[in-house]
Amino acid sequence: HIDKEHRIPDQTEGKKEEEGRG
Repeated sequence: HIDKEHRIPDQTEGKKEEEGRG
């Protein structure tokens, strides 16, 4: 699990978060 502070776009979670933000 990647902390929000260390979130990486490579991770699925990061991509999902990015999409939601966009």
